Amino acid sequence: MVKTLPRHAENENEKMVPAPTAAWLQHGSAGPIFHGQHRTAEHPDSRYAGDRYFYVNPLEVVPEFCTEHTYMEHVKPVRQKWFGVACCPPNVGRTLASLGQYIYAEDEEGVYINQFISSTADTEIKESRMKIKMDSTLLQDGKVQLQVQSSGPGILNIRIPWYSEKWECVQNGISIKTQPDKGYQRLCISPGDTRISIDFHVVPRWMGANDQVRADAGKTALMKGPLVYCLEEKENGRFLSEIFVEENTSIEENAPAEELVGNVPTLSYKGIRVRNKGADGENQLYGSVELEKEEVSLRAVPYCMWNNRGQGEMLVWHKLRI
Repeated sequence: MVKTLPRHAENENEKMVPAPTAAWLQHGSAGPIFHGQHRTAEHPDSRYAGDRYFYVNPLEVVPEFCTEHTYMEHVKPVRQKWFGVACCPPNVGRTLASLGQYIYAEDEEGVYINQFISSTADTEIKESRMKIKMDSTLLQDGKVQLQVQSSGPGILNIRIPWYSEKWECVQNGISIKTQPDKGYQRLCISPGDTRISIDFHVVPRWMGANDQVRADAGKTALMKGPLVYCLEEKENGRFLSEIFVEENTSIEENAPAEELVGNVPTLSYKGIRVRNKGADGENQLYGSVELEKEEVSLRAVPYCMWNNRGQGEMLVWHKLRI
């Protein structure tokens, strides 16, 4: 039976996984629940104080549509201070407190690494004590470094995420060639110090939905590793619904947005903005089909960080140009 390791313990003799500092900034699986961003030394602005939240997480937002007595009135275009029924904001604190239990687990055979967040762990299995130090830059370059100190022989199981189709694992300078077992790479740990380097070769990719998700038919979304990306009005202008992308269009990684925390790359690619000039009169609702097409440069940011730079439109699912 697999059990999770307990979070930070005051008693040094207890099995413990210290909650890593700012770990939520480094891993996308936790990102979506952190609806507000923390104030940091680099970002003293009150927008990053961590006291504003989203309750629902829509995949497309047009602020003027989020009004009372419409089907979108439950969607807020900006982060809110509080809610009438607020179950989600307190869960942020609970998740942070139990984060160590998501990162590591153990059974009678060995230790499991499930999430790649910079942290340390200290546990004992079959009278063999194992200390682990993990340094993760998964969201930046797809790499994870592990330092393991063990008083005796042991087993370390490292999860291979679904988004890593090509990965490399090197243990003490030797490349590991064995196939994962049930999604985990099994490593034999000898007494003493062990160094492990993992490169998941995380690259941006276009994703599609099952045809039964009718709202996403003929559309595509952008991911890099565990992170979903989105377009915001700030870089890409209004009327994001006019934008189309070619199937499997090339994607470039760029420097992080200066206004956002986490040091996570932005992604850029080309798109086509399609407007109907046959119905663009001031009071004209319908008209003839006279399409105007313009090639545009697009820049996407991590979806979990949207609406931290002012109110505006947001879009996850892009229309495909066939």
